[in-house]
Amino acid sequence: MMTTESELINLHFHVTQLVSKYNMSWDNGKFSEVADCFTEDGVFVAANGTRCEGRDAIVAFGKQSLELFGSMRHLTSNHVIENISNNSWRHRCYMLFAMGVGTPEMSSVTAHYDDEFIVTSSGLLFTKRVVVLDAA
Repeated sequence: MMTTESELINLHFHVTQLVSKYNMSWDNGKFSEVADCFTEDGVFVAANGTRCEGRDAIVAFGKQSLELFGSMRHLTSNHVIENISNNSWRHRCYMLFAMGVGTPEMSSVTAHYDDEFIVTSSGLLFTKRVVVLDAA
């Protein structure tokens, strides 16, 4: 599939918007909005290996993470996009995850996301999002 520079710039913009919506929704406890960033059968794989298949499972995991980590911040950078097939794309970026934000116990870890997404008539959606922690 041939993609023009203009199409790639547009795609990059929309991918960073999708990632920002995901980050802001997660950090504000709006887990239904997080799930809306995925296809109906989308898969989220957490850093601990927990695999959430489908939007309901993603919402449930989000609620559990809020209890476990408290106030959170997801900060992402260095977005790289590559075409997998006609309408399927891969996205990778670095992530700094802060937990316990606003408390003396605040801590953070670094990781990266390894994503797959598709272009739909209503915008981009993750089909798979995997969190990979950086080695200690």
